[in-house]
Amino acid sequence: MNRKVVMVGLDGGTFDLIGPWAEEGKLPNMAWLMKNGTGGCLTSTFPPVTPTAWASFMTGKNPGKHGVMDFYLRQKGSYNRIIVNASNIDGETLWTILSNAGARVGVVHVPLTYPPEKLNGFIVSGYVLSPSLSTYPPDLAKELSSKVYGYKRIYSDILLVQYMQGMQDAYLESVRYATEREVEVTFYLMENYEWDFFMTHFYFLDQVQHFLWKYMDPKHPTYCPEGSKKYGDAILKYYQRMDDVIGEILGRIDPNTTIIIMSDHGFGPLYKRVYVNHWLKKIGLLRLRGESKPSTSEDWLSKLGLTREKLINLVEKHDLLKFFMRIAPRVLARKLYWALPRSTPTLQDVDYQRTQAYSAGYVGQIYINLKGRDPHGIVEPGKDYEELRDYIIKELHELRDPESGEKIVDTVSRKEEIYWGPYIDQAADLLFTMMNMSYITQGTVGSPWEFGPDMDSLAGSPGSLTGWHRLNGIFIATGPDIKKGVRIENARIIDLAPTILHIFDVPIPSDVDGRVLKEIFKPDSHLAKNKVRYRVPKVHEREKYHLIEKEEEIKKKLKALGYLG
Repeated sequence: MNRKVVMVGLDGGTFDLIGPWAEEGKLPNMAWLMKNGTGGCLTSTFPPVTPTAWASFMTGKNPGKHGVMDFYLRQKGSYNRIIVNASNIDGETLWTILSNAGARVGVVHVPLTYPPEKLNGFIVSGYVLSPSLSTYPPDLAKELSSKVYGYKRIYSDILLVQYMQGMQDAYLESVRYATEREVEVTFYLMENYEWDFFMTHFYFLDQVQHFLWKYMDPKHPTYCPEGSKKYGDAILKYYQRMDDVIGEILGRIDPNTTIIIMSDHGFGPLYKRVYVNHWLKKIGLLRLRGESKPSTSEDWLSKLGLTREKLINLVEKHDLLKFFMRIAPRVLARKLYWALPRSTPTLQDVDYQRTQAYSAGYVGQIYINLKGRDPHGIVEPGKDYEELRDYIIKELHELRDPESGEKIVDTVSRKEEIYWGPYIDQAADLLFTMMNMSYITQGTVGSPWEFGPDMDSLAGSPGSLTGWHRLNGIFIATGPDIKKGVRIENARIIDLAPTILHIFDVPIPSDVDGRVLKEIFKPDSHLAKNKVRYRVPKVHEREKYHLIEKEEEIKKKLKALGYLG
């Protein structure tokens, strides 16, 4: 092939920050790309979370077609949920299509690529949702471990980048360490392997925004002026490191190569968590089972009143973390934390035989306990189902912040208004946003230890997470056939795969939901003039891979990264 494309994924990249900083000269390489290329906001999926967004990117399909709705996959005939992996994606991925068309493909650190696919080229599984470093070809993992010192550690040590109050310096050093390993691997593969399409992804931008947003936001409820003096520019510095990396990539590629910078979602402040299950319980739609006897392993700890939440609260309140980490080896500390019981009810404590609705996920998802679909469903399909959804929608629009009295819900949608396809039953029945996603939901029924004295409060402090995802990500493209200095509108994350396939003149599966962004191409270029080609989609069956014993390790990693509660 005589075409080359390089893609850089900046997880959580947002023009809300990039735009002003580029204008101020703080991000010179991104400013150059925007001046010499085309860009605009890139609408993510709903919810704008890692697995859903990346599955949509790599297939060009909405979640109702590819089947990944969240970090979890609902198991048919059960309330159990399993962590998703690449084998759960229904559809041909961008790199599989390119590979089958003869292109040499390199995919590095993109989330939801574990287990890796076999292709004409190489793939390195993304840090998120991978229990360990995994590659195709398999021997590449050993090669990278030998060439990049300490690389495997960012996959194996779940506490490497765990944020805790009072340990900001250690956290930032961990993030720097992990990021530099990502950079080294990226450049090693770019320089030592042949490729036509190369994509690399940098995850930890998402993390520093999640945990350190409060230091640059004076409006944040946990803003600390003293902390801001030291950490207020931490996010800017990370963007500047990414800008440097982009500059290095520009210096390594042929000027005829097309380069695309994108993010899976945007970012903004997180002000509060809303305990929707607590609210559903208060309005009579959710019931809990009676107190159950603790399991043997947790019995004595529960009787002592020691829980994960109380331990963290105690350590942070009295600034004991440095002391705790000094006296307890890392492995022992980790085992102790995960051995502790939780103090708050979770979805496992719901009495589904008396529950009509419950919430799971982060942005705003409510599931109806539907008869015939759910194992203990009590809501009749048809009229009863629709009336219950209408009732919940009405009540959601009346939700108010207990402190300000302000209504907090922006939009509520029925799932069929957002998704279409064979996997729509995986979706929540209602999906909603609150305060432009500066408020998100929490999967527990209540978490009084975060609320303070008001035990019946609906909205609590954000905890460690002080920034959260937004729907608008970023898209910047430059190259010989790309317009210069143009801003585009209405680009979606599902549009990128078909657009890249068009650049390579590879027929697009006709079942994709995205479109080719022809408006980015120069009018006199062959890419603007060529007709978009489609073909009958192939059945792309993957052997279903269940993590089983590895799932707990991934759950621990996701919790350490601020996900899954």
